[in-house]
Amino acid sequence: MNEINGVVVRVEDDYAYVSTVGVSSACGSCASRGGCGSVDGEKKTHVLRLPNPIHARAGDLVVIQAAQGAVLRAVWWVYLLPLLLAVVGAAGLLAITGNEMLAMLGLLVGLAAGFLGLRWQKPSCNSRQQILSIAFKV
Repeated sequence: MNEINGVVVRVEDDYAYVSTVGVSSACGSCASRGGCGSVDGEKKTHVLRLPNPIHARAGDLVVIQAAQGAVLRAVWWVYLLPLLLAVVGAAGLLAITGNEMLAMLGLLVGLAAGFLGLRWQKPSCNSRQQILSIAFKV
């Protein structure tokens, strides 16, 4: 499980806004670490809105946890599904018609179908296990 420490900055309804600074221990081997948490040693602050089942209050130290595989599933839905449908749409129309302009149309239709699929999938994603959760820091 990937974890990073944070501080609750405010609570609204059933959500906690958690501030994190820097990078987590899991970021050391990540190729994208420069873009999401640290640039040339400069620390960035991020505020995340997370469900608050532990009833944390402002000022509480918490640990933000990402379940194993949850981030990979999110990446699949957000990046790979629209891209895959775009390529299938383009290749399908190119194979059927032989016209490159129609293949571009197929690409756009496939991409749109991927994004519509994301909009349709969003409610069921929210009802499943959250990608990020919080727990009190021990």
